[in-house]
Amino acid sequence: MTTHGTTALDVAVRSPTTHPADATVGDVRTFLAGEHVHLALLVDDAGHLVAAVQRDDLHGLDDAAPASEAADLAGRTVRADLPEPDLAAAFVGGASRRLAVVDDTGRLLGLVCRKRSGHGYCSDAGIRSRRDERAASR
Repeated sequence: MTTHGTTALDVAVRSPTTHPADATVGDVRTFLAGEHVHLALLVDDAGHLVAAVQRDDLHGLDDAAPASEAADLAGRTVRADLPEPDLAAAFVGGASRRLAVVDDTGRLLGLVCRKRSGHGYCSDAGIRSRRDERAASR
């Protein structure tokens, strides 16, 4: 549920999994093999987002190639202060349910994950709970 004044950062997962900027296509391909994983976030040593890679970006690429060259950030990021109604509009008609949240310098602050139903967003607590359930069922 959202309220007036809610921003992209307010609904973002604050601890998304990240990968180093020099991750290979093979590294990212392995990560994206997970059922609930849709976007790999590559960050530099200062925490700036270098690339946001989706599965489709990797088709036909050699596993040893740098994953950062497979995709750019266009259409895959939002500013932290983007109002939630504008954020919801950013997902309409889009192919992805994930958008990286960055500050004015491009530093990664979080990841907005739109729920499959299209109503609401994933949370850190929900993701932890799903991980715990999967670990317990192994």
